[in-house]
Amino acid sequence: MSGFVEIEQDHEAFDDDIGSPMDVFWAKGHGHDPADFIRSVVEHCLDYGRSIPRIPDDLRPVEMWQRNVPSGDCIVYHRYAERPAGRGASRGMFPVTVLDVDGRRSGATKCSVNGCENPWMSGRPVAAKVDMDETYTAVTLWFCRKHGHKFPEPSYRVCMVPVGATIVLEATR
Repeated sequence: MSGFVEIEQDHEAFDDDIGSPMDVFWAKGHGHDPADFIRSVVEHCLDYGRSIPRIPDDLRPVEMWQRNVPSGDCIVYHRYAERPAGRGASRGMFPVTVLDVDGRRSGATKCSVNGCENPWMSGRPVAAKVDMDETYTAVTLWFCRKHGHKFPEPSYRVCMVPVGATIVLEATR
């Protein structure tokens, strides 16, 4: 394989709710070799435990323009065959290559990092304690590929403190 392509996968989008994964795969940028792209789709499916879709012989990746539109905790992908013309029309758009086996509306859950509008790729477990008298509760933080690599292992334990509360720490000796 001559070139690895980082593949993202669409999920069903219903207003502010995200559903199941779809057989729509995309990567940032234009100019990807079609054979490398399809091999990367297969590798993506194997890496994330997804079934490999039947890809018709005549289906090829298509170069498009995409804008990620926030919608609650989700992002909805708006894709265009050509970059919209006019002042400000293409703001926030970026080139993508798409292999659409499904042909349905798509989106994904956003990364948990504030201000990040990339789709999540992995969930990282965190033990959170809301009340000091309670046991830890399992919480999953959803990260995009970039932020998921930055999140250290092993997972953290987090104690949540209400806004405005005073925290008193013991003096070290």
